[in-house]
Amino acid sequence: MPYWCEVWRIVKQCHVIERIVMLYGPDMGQVIYGQVEKTRFVAAFSLVLVFSFIGEYFRHRSHLAIADITLEQKQHAHTVQLTGAPNRRFITSHFLKLAASRPD
Repeated sequence: MPYWCEVWRIVKQCHVIERIVMLYGPDMGQVIYGQVEKTRFVAAFSLVLVFSFIGEYFRHRSHLAIADITLEQKQHAHTVQLTGAPNRRFITSHFLKLAASRPD
């Protein structure tokens, strides 16, 4: 998992803890919420977080699947199906550029 994902997860956890402390800690604001409203808010906030994580998980999975399909399509586009050898499209788009950048 990339470093930024780990940091983002910690930030989200801090937000949850911060909201719970604000609700159940000492009254600092002008409004005093009852126990029912506090519990309802925590439940709703928790559900939003859970569904966000679920959505992010499936988005990431579909992104990986699309990347795999794209790679497979590029491989099919650059090879001859019967032999598996590189075709003219591969030679003109990749091989000639690579050969020009490495003259040795």
